[in-house]
Amino acid sequence: MQTGTIQKGMATGQIDSALGPAEAEKFLENGWIVALEDGRFAVGWGAGSWQEAPRVSPRSRTIALFAPDFYMTQARPWWVSEGTAVVSAGGLARALAAGRVCESHLRTSWREPEFARFAAVFRALQGEFRAGWACKAVPVVYAEAEGDGGSEATRSILERGLANARAPLKLYGWWGGGHGIIGLTPESLFHREPGGPVRTMALAGTRRGRLSEREREEFVNDPKERAEHGWVVDDLRERLSAFGDVRVGPTGVLQLPALAHLHTPIDADADADFETLARALHPTPALGFAPRSLGLAWMKTWDEVERRARFGAPFGVRMETDAGPRLQCLVAIRNVQWADLGGARRWRLGSGCGVVAQSVLENEWAELAAKRESVRLSLGL
Repeated sequence: MQTGTIQKGMATGQIDSALGPAEAEKFLENGWIVALEDGRFAVGWGAGSWQEAPRVSPRSRTIALFAPDFYMTQARPWWVSEGTAVVSAGGLARALAAGRVCESHLRTSWREPEFARFAAVFRALQGEFRAGWACKAVPVVYAEAEGDGGSEATRSILERGLANARAPLKLYGWWGGGHGIIGLTPESLFHREPGGPVRTMALAGTRRGRLSEREREEFVNDPKERAEHGWVVDDLRERLSAFGDVRVGPTGVLQLPALAHLHTPIDADADADFETLARALHPTPALGFAPRSLGLAWMKTWDEVERRARFGAPFGVRMETDAGPRLQCLVAIRNVQWADLGGARRWRLGSGCGVVAQSVLENEWAELAAKRESVRLSLGL
């Protein structure tokens, strides 16, 4: 295969490409994956390069990965691989299983984040709210561990993630050169089919567990949760209105295996390229702060910038098809990040929560723990 391209027909879904043993081995050593809206996966493997922008033409069928850090500081945020393809879940599962030597189970011992550190940030933010500077912020805390590394550890996480990648959870990741990230996110920053509208969502407000009908109704009508969710809806409406007409759907509950969130679908007639949309929408108040006019510099005053890395960042693909570009951009939450050092893998598992003036410290701390536990279960950590 040519660098960063797929075989004819692949982008329109008539063909399920198979990863052979050589491709699967390269995929586990240096690869990436992004779940698509149709249930398949865009994947890349082998040597590649970071580029300022992918080099494409209308007939090139290029698939390029967009994977910046949260603060989008890289001059070259696009990764173009030696080989790319679109595969079904079954095809991916067969490729992962084919080279497995034995059933692997990760052995990790987690050090949980410090409550005192989170409490200090929480109280500082409450002071900002009382002063009238801000309405909402999303601090992130991290559990850390050391354990097994190498391609077998990557395979183990991918296999467990694939087994749990049922809608609305989408599997994504990038790894190579001793670093990586893999996650199962419920949140899409945007996606667009050729010639169609840009579709996004407001996803903010969290309850733990599976909700009954009565609990769902209480959740949707909770004043604190609706206010927090409303800031995300209003922000996305404002940002997208610069491109065209915006349509906001009804707010409901998105139920996940162990968590539930308020969810509002939004679409817009926005004829904009991938990176323009990503920079316009990221970070929404669901992962950043409100009002957006505060700017990322304010966020850096209380955020652990180095540790955050790609947590909450845009993460997606631009795919060339005969009908035009297909865009898929996820929000990189519910993930584990790592670095391989001296034969051991050092893991970092982040979780964030939306803090507003009405937030209760102990409740937010419990929500953070529940989110980390959901990641550990879904990825086999």
